[in-house]
Amino acid sequence: MHTGPERSGEVIKITGSTPLEDILKIHDPVVLQRPMWSHLVHKFQPDGSVFVAFLARNCLDVFRSQNRIFQGRADDRGWTCKFGRTEEWAHYHQDPELRTAFDAEHDMICTIKQQAYKRLQRVVMAARGVTTAPIAYSSFSSLRGYLEPTVRANFTAKQTKAREGGS
Repeated sequence: MHTGPERSGEVIKITGSTPLEDILKIHDPVVLQRPMWSHLVHKFQPDGSVFVAFLARNCLDVFRSQNRIFQGRADDRGWTCKFGRTEEWAHYHQDPELRTAFDAEHDMICTIKQQAYKRLQRVVMAARGVTTAPIAYSSFSSLRGYLEPTVRANFTAKQTKAREGGS
């Protein structure tokens, strides 16, 4: 059973299962990282408060980063096999529009997502009035707090800062 976003003082708790419709009801500014929703962005309704930033990153780097998530665990078969090639891949093949927007079904999920965004989703969103832009991952290097890939090499899932005394 889903109960929607939880509020605690100034903190709004949104989980991976919080539906987009519930998130859009929040009147506070919210930034979400939701790669599992990438197959849906062209279906967003025009809303002046929504901006879809599509992060364009070297897909081999994405593959390596994703597959570090379960590294060292007994059930490590890699994020790509566990989620990318099953759940995310399926969305792009079940949607008739998206299925026509990428070159090869056996490409990395990152490649499929980028091709679908460039060829179909960005065009559809622009026509519908949904504000969107691709953002080059390499541009993050100009931001304060950016850490070089060598520093992030052993980060865990969702880790954004180096821990004191190590990574």
